[in-house]
Amino acid sequence: MRPIAPADALAAAYDLGAAPAVDPLHGPGISNRVWAVSAGDAAYVLKQYQTHSRGGTILYEHRLLAWLAMRSLPFQVPTVQYTRRGETLWWYEGVGYALFPRLGGAAVWPPTLGHLEQIGAALAHLHQTLVDYPREPRPGLYGYGDLGRVHPALPQPEQLGAAMLGLDETGVVRDDLSWWQGEVGRLARFADTVYRRLPQQVIHGDYAPSNTLFVGDRLAAVVDFDMALPDVRAMDVAAGLTFALRVDEMPSPLARAAAFCGGYGAVQRLTAAEVAALPDLMALRDVVSTVWWLGRGLAAGDVRGALGRIVQARRRRRWGIEHQADLVACCEAGLGEGG
Repeated sequence: MRPIAPADALAAAYDLGAAPAVDPLHGPGISNRVWAVSAGDAAYVLKQYQTHSRGGTILYEHRLLAWLAMRSLPFQVPTVQYTRRGETLWWYEGVGYALFPRLGGAAVWPPTLGHLEQIGAALAHLHQTLVDYPREPRPGLYGYGDLGRVHPALPQPEQLGAAMLGLDETGVVRDDLSWWQGEVGRLARFADTVYRRLPQQVIHGDYAPSNTLFVGDRLAAVVDFDMALPDVRAMDVAAGLTFALRVDEMPSPLARAAAFCGGYGAVQRLTAAEVAALPDLMALRDVVSTVWWLGRGLAAGDVRGALGRIVQARRRRRWGIEHQADLVACCEAGLGEGG
């Protein structure tokens, strides 16, 4: 695991006005490491980039955040602190960092129906704003439809086999991997057809309740634009639904979906094609996330738990198939143009 930059190096890089103290910041995010930084009366969040190592990829996020900060939104977004050299990206021992003034509030888990309604509405407001952001590609990052580019360690995820995961090919393992290979192939065909025709714009890219902050019962901020890029608009909605439902652990998933969709739909609506595609978009999002974590494990030489991720994705997909009609009806009521 990459070490944290020491406080004295941080003080040399940034004009903080006081000696900083750096402490772990615990929260639901696990893709990048973050620390709480205090310097006098000022509070910051230090982000150590683990998902990206290219400067151009990271600076895209910083430019987007600066642009969003100048727009009228009913919530805050992070703003990046400049270094003494006037840069937003700080490199220390080959690792990229960014320092953000700490926003008020905290992620809420589990979110109530009222929270989910606000989370859905915030996404719609964000989409209404981001539609005006230039749709230039983000260096080094690809959309959810490019399954072969999710992680360089797994360029052909449909060919994942037991040997790659260090497993004996028992009947159970063979059955789960056979399902995986078929599902990846199915979604690749979906991505090459229906997906490509859906409305596109710059999206958040990783929209989930854990990336929203609440002050009391009010949504105060949307954070973590680490995966923002031009892509299918409804993919953000699918991601939000996936985390809102949490069919593995939360009761009344359709009620939770209705709250999220109702919040979004109160601000803007999706097209009929987007609503119809949501079950497959949710499955695609789940598979892409699994591919990314599998690739990360393969690159690190540690694939423990890899099969468990595939089993979980299969279980969620089974739920989606069994409840597809009810889920689509719920989404049509909350999100559809005729709803």
